[in-house]
Amino acid sequence: MDKILSPIKSRVLQYIDSQGLTKKSFFEKTGISPSNFKGKGAQSELGGDKIVTILTVYKNINPYWLLLGKGNMMSELSETSQIELENNGAIETIIASSVVKLVGPLLDDMRTDIKLLVKNIGELRLDFDDYTEEQVEKEKK
Repeated sequence: MDKILSPIKSRVLQYIDSQGLTKKSFFEKTGISPSNFKGKGAQSELGGDKIVTILTVYKNINPYWLLLGKGNMMSELSETSQIELENNGAIETIIASSVVKLVGPLLDDMRTDIKLLVKNIGELRLDFDDYTEEQVEKEKK
């Protein structure tokens, strides 16, 4: 069976290749486990904390490209702008804000879907209980 990488993980690997980095150095600098990119782990998306770490360590990645695959791979901030942001301690805040803005609506949709699924499970349990009672009644007769 072919390994299917999640879209963000696929873009991370594309970035690593384009920058001539080794996967080992990437994993060491970010603290992300290589298992996230192997086997079943490769199919799930990275968590927001890992995305923020990547964007914090590798400041030249365009967050919009990393998350959505749109725009340029490389950030359009100049090196001087990046240094100014770092000196003000704001880069993490900007990255976190960008991640929240992009991922927030997806999480809201997921919460709505989960609520609907929980409701459906509850209804199925009631139906199953009714069915079980009917079967017990039939066996008594």
